[in-house]
Amino acid sequence: MSMTNLALFHCLSEYGCDAHGHRITHIPNVAAYAGRGMVIPARLAFMPDRPGTEEGYAYLHHLGLGPQEVCVYPNGASLFDGVRASCHALKRAVRHAEEDGDAELYIAGPEGWRFLKEIGFRENRILNQPLQLRRQTDKVGLRRLAGDLELLQVFPAHTFGRTREQIKQEARRLFNAGCERVVVKHPDLASGEGQYVLQSPDDFRTPKAETFFRTYVNGEIEFVVEEWWGGNDFSAVFTLRERGWTLDFLSGQFMRAVDAVTHLGNCVGSEPEDTFTGPYRSALVSTLRADLHPLLKELSLRGYRGKICFDGKWRVDGHYKLFEANARPSASIFPGSVMRQVMLPGERIAASMLAVNLEHALSIEQALDLFGVDAYDAARRRGVLIGNPISLVDPHHPKLTIITVANTVLASVAQAIEIKRRFEGRQFDEVIVPTHLHHELTAS
Repeated sequence: MSMTNLALFHCLSEYGCDAHGHRITHIPNVAAYAGRGMVIPARLAFMPDRPGTEEGYAYLHHLGLGPQEVCVYPNGASLFDGVRASCHALKRAVRHAEEDGDAELYIAGPEGWRFLKEIGFRENRILNQPLQLRRQTDKVGLRRLAGDLELLQVFPAHTFGRTREQIKQEARRLFNAGCERVVVKHPDLASGEGQYVLQSPDDFRTPKAETFFRTYVNGEIEFVVEEWWGGNDFSAVFTLRERGWTLDFLSGQFMRAVDAVTHLGNCVGSEPEDTFTGPYRSALVSTLRADLHPLLKELSLRGYRGKICFDGKWRVDGHYKLFEANARPSASIFPGSVMRQVMLPGERIAASMLAVNLEHALSIEQALDLFGVDAYDAARRRGVLIGNPISLVDPHHPKLTIITVANTVLASVAQAIEIKRRFEGRQFDEVIVPTHLHHELTAS
């Protein structure tokens, strides 16, 4: 797996609000995105001193994962002022800027980009720039770009509307065209927020629909109005660099059973087709690559550099549809990055990630005690590990991200669900897994 020269992490409570007061990512403790950087194979990483930072890095480093070295700076001080004030650290950062490699940002604001430019990183080598991330995540903008590139077939049938009446009119058109259900989506909000599924034309009159329109629709923002398209949730993660783009991995997605839209985790296999099943799975991967090539090429020409994750659904008959693109390091980076670091050349393995609900913060040692004999063994390169140890000890929003590494996707998923059940007990948050995995898990 390619190694990043330098990574910069930060910890901000949220990305901020859009012009209408809605948070762009309705995900509690978005500082966890910085934690996603802890599993990437960087040569050097800079991060502020949060509770558990050094212990978390030491834990992952002991397992052979994540950055080779981490520089931590005191709370309250700017991460970048801390680097500037340390002659040794600054010299090392400049040396990495002069080498042939990339820098990755896990930071919400523009400060990291400015710092990297200051020490000599060229624009094309700075991945995950915050302003670029927001630009690519607009659901309306992505569909309009796809229309310009004659790629509308990769999305469900859709249209747009600003006002309540326009949205109703467009939804009725889709129902009249034979759509079973219609989905209305805010262009920016994430993780199920700002989205409503209309079961029929009469659904506009329900209290839930009234609340949705009153909360989000104000006539100023264009909404996506699209056909509901059922299937198995998946994501395709690409990295766009100066020298071209690569498919990092395809991942199956797990959703919360109570609402079927809240994302809980991912599973990845060492071969892209491991995400799918059925006679068309290899063809599905080839079709996906070919369909997205013009879109990725256009994004690259526009100057985007970094991770981009396309979310969609697939069916065993070989068809798929995309729904959105999240231009940021998605949660699938947890299992995907770990798998790439531990697998041997030519080896077929798999990894899964699941979010576990915690009533209170835990230490790394307490979590490992609950893992028991299932804890990750670096010698065997199999077992369950803590993906984001910083969030584990957060006293305000404790969160456990588990990653399981196994020989097959099915085995990694089964172990992840079992560990989640062990931690949550009677409060177990039921998980929706892809249909074929559900059948195999039930059978076993």
